[in-house]
Amino acid sequence: MKTAHPLPLNPELWCLESSGVHEFRVGRRQRSHQVQRFLFTAFLGLLFHYTFAYNTFYVLGGTVVLFMLTGYQVQYESLFVVPLQGIQLETRRGWTPRLSSSNRRFIPFSAIQDVFINEALYGWNVRYYLAFKISESYGRDLVVAFPNLLPKFDVVHHVYRNILRVLPT
Repeated sequence: MKTAHPLPLNPELWCLESSGVHEFRVGRRQRSHQVQRFLFTAFLGLLFHYTFAYNTFYVLGGTVVLFMLTGYQVQYESLFVVPLQGIQLETRRGWTPRLSSSNRRFIPFSAIQDVFINEALYGWNVRYYLAFKISESYGRDLVVAFPNLLPKFDVVHHVYRNILRVLPT
């Protein structure tokens, strides 16, 4: 299995290849942890204060619910290109890689009509995304790759160029 980070400025992209199957994996971008550490420390201070001042059961229950709501996030999204078969889109969500679930969708090559990069306006930002035009007999007309993480244009363009090389004409 060959593994590579083809774009040094975008380490969230992993390209994996094994026996002809290409995988393009986009992970969550690493953000500064200073704000998260500050909020976590402040939360722990409030937790200990209210634990001793009020009923411990309600505070700990609220902590567990808050942890479950804020910790469950997208770990990574990947796009598999299986030669002569199709593509598979996968989204893995969870708290950690071991405590996670995945959602997969397979699209055969016969259903793909076109592959393109589109742009969308989101507030004052422009977001680029990779999209597949699907024939109506297979469900939706448009399927977006990496819909939750929406990687930068460099990543989307790199994946697009490599998909065009692998896709049958």
